[in-house]
Amino acid sequence: ETVAAKAIAYVTSHWFGVGGASFRCGANAGPADTVAFGAFRREVFDQEGLFDERLLRNQDYEFNSRLRKNGRVVWLDPEIKVIYYNQATINGLLKQAFGTGKWNVLTAQIAPYAARFRHLAPGAFVLGLLVCFALALTGALSGSLLLAWLAAALLSPYFGTLLVVSALAFRRVECRVAILTPLVFFAYHATYGAGVLKGILLLIGGYRKHLNVGQPQTA
Repeated sequence: ETVAAKAIAYVTSHWFGVGGASFRCGANAGPADTVAFGAFRREVFDQEGLFDERLLRNQDYEFNSRLRKNGRVVWLDPEIKVIYYNQATINGLLKQAFGTGKWNVLTAQIAPYAARFRHLAPGAFVLGLLVCFALALTGALSGSLLLAWLAAALLSPYFGTLLVVSALAFRRVECRVAILTPLVFFAYHATYGAGVLKGILLLIGGYRKHLNVGQPQTA
């Protein structure tokens, strides 16, 4: 494994990286909003329908959300072990993150019951970055320190948490990996958020009609 691959593995299994998804961050056995590589009896598909093939991403997540919406329980069993090969390069991770962010928005359009705050929060983060950049630039051009301090105050909760989480990484992974984690955390969040904004722009631009919204997948 490369240093980048180890940093990616750390970031995508950390609550700060992925928003606390239980199947990624570890949890006790119990109900979950989704699981990776879930196994279901055939009659479940007969009764609830198949995976929605309009989705190029999130087919499994939408299906799990549909089950929960219809009163079923998705059960996470941490005793079940699977081998998952993550992205090996930062470029690959960011490409994946952008696509996932975009399709989270499109998934929410098709299946609103599948939307979660953690899926859309990176979009708000990127908007916040743009606002803070505009405030700082305006302050620099106008000579106003107030705007610059306001931008810094708005950014401090995120970057403060980033620094603390990254510092704690030195206790869990080797030094070279820990040094890289702040960059991977930030790049992952920013690229994911850019994908969310891309998804919103697609919907505004009329992409919604290509999704055949209102025509759910049936068995």
